[in-house]
Amino acid sequence: MPAPIKKCSTCKHQVPPRASHCRTYDRCVLKFDHWCPFACVAIGYHNYKQYCLLLIYGAWGSYVMLSYAHVPVLEYFWYNTAETITLKLVLGLILTLASCCVVPFCCALLFSHSFLVLRNMTTKEFFNFKVANAFAELPNDYNAGLLENLKQVFGPDWTMWWNPFVPAHPVGAGYKWVKRAS
Repeated sequence: MPAPIKKCSTCKHQVPPRASHCRTYDRCVLKFDHWCPFACVAIGYHNYKQYCLLLIYGAWGSYVMLSYAHVPVLEYFWYNTAETITLKLVLGLILTLASCCVVPFCCALLFSHSFLVLRNMTTKEFFNFKVANAFAELPNDYNAGLLENLKQVFGPDWTMWWNPFVPAHPVGAGYKWVKRAS
């Protein structure tokens, strides 16, 4: 059954289901997920694919950087092959420390958003439910199944899912959501 139109409590406009008011932009955003302080943008219907790909490529890139940057550091401290501190060692140490901070952070965000994508939930819906019902089971009112949930974020053409430059054109228009009957 189609979800009803609601009224935004902040701007008093009628908004589609899953839209929410962004305090930073001072406007309603379709399928509002959250405000991202790192990208300085509201994450919602039109840019959630790019945000998910940023997490995937950020975690992967940081891991690759960590796997290569630690080599001169390991050679110096473990094998003690270098007798002087070189630029390669200093850069390797800096990149290793930076990667050690970025990899767990990106992976944690990636896993949490993977959980949400597979259940077709937004961060806002998840936390609003968890605050109100701390120990209840998560509802999946908008869950359309694994493949349809992925299509709603990444678009209908699976060959373009990994390309951040191709617009997602997600399934649906961003203002019509089929809500499962309870």
